[in-house]
Amino acid sequence: MSIRYVSSVKHASAPSFKSTLLSTANSGLYAASRMMWALSIQKQLPRIFSKLTKSGTPVIAILVTMIGGLPGLLSEYFEADVIFKNLLGVAAFTMVIVWMSICWSQFNFRRQWLKDGHSLADLKLKTPWFPFLPIAGFICCGVTAISMAADPEMLAGFIGCLIFMAACYISYYTLYHRN
Repeated sequence: MSIRYVSSVKHASAPSFKSTLLSTANSGLYAASRMMWALSIQKQLPRIFSKLTKSGTPVIAILVTMIGGLPGLLSEYFEADVIFKNLLGVAAFTMVIVWMSICWSQFNFRRQWLKDGHSLADLKLKTPWFPFLPIAGFICCGVTAISMAADPEMLAGFIGCLIFMAACYISYYTLYHRN
C-alpha cells in the first residue's frame, strides 16, 4: 500500500532538515565553546581558552571544540557504525566511572560525617539505606563497566576512555596541582 504525496513531502522537508541539522550543530558549538571559555575564566581550564577576539569570540575554544567534533565527520569516510560504537563506548564508560565516583564519594562523605560525631539526621539530603545503597551502586556500575569492557565492540571505547581520563589527570597535575 502506498500513501499519496509521500515523495512530495519527503523532498519538501529535505531543506528544512538540513537547516535544522546546521542550527543544532551551531548551537552545540556555541554552547561547548562558551563552556570552555567560562571554565577558563574560573581557572579550571588553561587561560588560552579565555582569549577573545575584538568582537568577543573565543576563537581558540571554538577551534578546540571543532576538533572534538571531527570524529563525527570521519563517519563519512569510515564505517559509521564503528565510529558510533567507539564514541558511544567512550561516553558510556565515562558516565559509568562518574557514577562510580559519586557512589564512592557519598559513601566516604557519610562515613566521615559519622566518624566526626554527627548524625545522618543532621544532613539536609537524606540517602536511604546507607551504607548499602552507595556500595550497591558502586558494585553495579563496576559490573557494568567490566561487562562493557568484555564486549569486543566496546573495547576500543574503553581504551579511549582510559586514555582520556589519563590525559585529564596528567593535565591537572602538570598545570594546576600545587604541593
